[in-house]
Amino acid sequence: MANFSLNLKNPALTKGQLNTIYVGSTTPNAIELEIKNLTAFDVTFKTTETMTLKFPGKMISTTNAANITVDTAWTKTKLTNPNGSADPYYTFSLVPKADIVVKPTEMMTLTLSTIVPTTAVNGSIVVSQSIPFADLQAQHLLICTAVPSTDNQTLMGPNRALEVDATITGATNSLASTNKIEPSVKPASSNIKPESVVLNTVQLSFAFKGQNNRPETHTGYDPLQALIKSFDTGKSPEFTIRFPYANALSNIDPNFALTDNSTKSQGYISPTSGRNIDISLSSNREGVLSTSNWEVTVDVSDDATAPVWHVRPAATNQHVFTSISVSNADPFLNIYLRNICTALPIDPSTPQSVAFIQTKNFPGFNDQFLELTVDKDPVQKTKSFAVSVAPDASAVELDWQTQNTTSVTISSVQHGGQAQLDPSGPLSVPVSVQTPLLCQYDLASYNANRTPQTDPVANAKVNAVWTTNQVVAASGYSHLSTVCSAPDAQSVFAPALGADAQAQLYQFSTATLAETSKTAFADGLIPVNVAANPTNTMVYVVRQDSTGLAQDIVKLDATSLATQSSSIAASANFTNIPHAAMQDGGAIATTPDGSHVVYSSYKNSGTPAIYYIDTSQDWSTYTAPIVSVPALDDRGLAVSAQNIFHSDSGGLGHITLTPSLGTSSTTLALTSGGSSYQAGPMSLSQNGSLLAVWSRPQGKAIGGRIFFVRTSDITVQPVGINTQISYVPPMRSLAIYRPSLCFSADGAYLFVSGVSVRGDGLIYVYDVATGAQIGQPILYQGSGFGPIVAQPDGLAVFAITFPSNQVGGVYRLDPEFAPFVNLI
Repeated sequence: MANFSLNLKNPALTKGQLNTIYVGSTTPNAIELEIKNLTAFDVTFKTTETMTLKFPGKMISTTNAANITVDTAWTKTKLTNPNGSADPYYTFSLVPKADIVVKPTEMMTLTLSTIVPTTAVNGSIVVSQSIPFADLQAQHLLICTAVPSTDNQTLMGPNRALEVDATITGATNSLASTNKIEPSVKPASSNIKPESVVLNTVQLSFAFKGQNNRPETHTGYDPLQALIKSFDTGKSPEFTIRFPYANALSNIDPNFALTDNSTKSQGYISPTSGRNIDISLSSNREGVLSTSNWEVTVDVSDDATAPVWHVRPAATNQHVFTSISVSNADPFLNIYLRNICTALPIDPSTPQSVAFIQTKNFPGFNDQFLELTVDKDPVQKTKSFAVSVAPDASAVELDWQTQNTTSVTISSVQHGGQAQLDPSGPLSVPVSVQTPLLCQYDLASYNANRTPQTDPVANAKVNAVWTTNQVVAASGYSHLSTVCSAPDAQSVFAPALGADAQAQLYQFSTATLAETSKTAFADGLIPVNVAANPTNTMVYVVRQDSTGLAQDIVKLDATSLATQSSSIAASANFTNIPHAAMQDGGAIATTPDGSHVVYSSYKNSGTPAIYYIDTSQDWSTYTAPIVSVPALDDRGLAVSAQNIFHSDSGGLGHITLTPSLGTSSTTLALTSGGSSYQAGPMSLSQNGSLLAVWSRPQGKAIGGRIFFVRTSDITVQPVGINTQISYVPPMRSLAIYRPSLCFSADGAYLFVSGVSVRGDGLIYVYDVATGAQIGQPILYQGSGFGPIVAQPDGLAVFAITFPSNQVGGVYRLDPEFAPFVNLI
């Protein structure tokens, strides 16, 4: 940041460009240099130190330079003449007559007087001085023009001989033009990204209006048909065009400047530099600097004001502009300034810059300095936001483009340990169980230069839409009853009968659903329920008799994932209700720390029970604690760190686990709309904070509502879902189709599977925060959807299908993200 700013002001002027002096003035010019202290401490200009002041050499003669005086507080100790292009300035050495102290935010004024310029040409005044901790280095443009005459016209403006207009077009995106400069965004800590560059074009249009051309005299030509009679070759009319540029040498407010004008450094020049602006006299070609009527030269000699463009008529274009009725008419001049890229801040209260157009040497017209407004788009917004899963499913690819922002945040995404991200993407974020793929990515934009820094209208979100993968599937398995995802997200487990009709526990790859292993059981009991421990070392399998001869025989096996072998962990009978062709031996779950397996046993007569089985014990001699409960429904079981939740005919049952296993179950009433509900299948969010419970009205087999229960204090949440999936009782050989629930890995969505009236599988997706349905139901024709489970890293959801012949499979649902595009 600069330590000082410099402003120039002619004390004789009260309006217009105050930094102007005149050639041909009857009185010498004066200019006040206002030097403002931008530091946070006092700065002293000492009598023992010298200030250097450079005055543009092409503006005055050597004699005139020697006659320039400074105010009485200063002494001019030395004057050095220009040294060609190497140093085109008159250099004054100035020393204060007494120490001058300038406090923070205050100004010191130094006045130059008796200035008699000889040439109407612009240039910069530069001041510098070496000051401890606060070096002075500043400059400001000094405009020099011919003194106006009351006999001359004003050339440009409404109802003048030349009407001038600026049109902004050509932004490099697909959005409709707003006739405003569309800014690019630049990261605070690095160069602007190529994909963030937005290029604008400013078209300056000059149109001759002969009816407004009223010179004092017009001998030899018709002012309605031509702007001027002619001009001298050595004194060509000229348009000088430039923009205000923000740089360390000037005191131009970045909010007002159009661009910066940085020079090339180490072979790189920023796209935001005005030095990249291309000027052309052609509407469809860059770099056209001459036509039969016009010529353009580019001036980059002054680091503070470069680039400047000089547009002059060709020597043969003596009238400069002519009416359309004249042969070889040329009533228009269109100048195209392309490749304008800016990343400067924009003040929403004054979102304008200007194009400076200065004229000189138009016979019969005063030299003129016109400021033409160039509007900048002040809107803080997200222009685009896209999310996709990398082809190898290792990462989520995020890409976004914003406008008028300094940073963004995207849901829980971090980069380099920071939540504040660059204002434009892309970014690749690894996906894992610890950082799962989200169902919804919310982008919030920030502008550190505004209050407030955020604008909700500027934000964007992208939601996942889940569809059945038509290629990845595991089919041809009978007696499928449940599916379980491994905690490491690499496998899913499903107990079933294979093509050889043998009872197996199948392990499938989540990427391909190809079999990676299977564990056979030789005693005739088939696997019907399965759960994996949190450390991904053991899978627990509930098996029961499938012949109908010994339906009360249930075993619980512990299968080692390291050896792919099973050992009979418990052979005591667990009693259960037989369910026609689709047998279910009871629900099973593990505690979050893996220390216990929880099993629910239920039957038509007798007392249902919850078994709390210590995994560290020798199960052949171990007797597990049992808690009797009022009622159970299969799959109505979930375990958090504090409680066991289970189905209950009176509502939701729960048994405390802290500080130790409770001796009885407590019932939480589930009510809605005056009806009481009994809990059925349920699912716990991956972080254990929320429980989703599918429930049906007490005593009824149809209708259903999903309640959300906060597990920390076991309270029903206000949001609920009236589902379109009902409990379907068994009919003949048709299995019981119970709704199944699972949360997405991030807990944002809830998946609910079931069966339509005609037997097709349906999966509904709901927004957990609002209860709203997301998209249309996922349909699988000819097969009911049964149990459903989310992959812990969020990359997939797996569902079982079982047609009427009981031969089904495991199918995968994949997420797709529709990109956000701002069309405003």
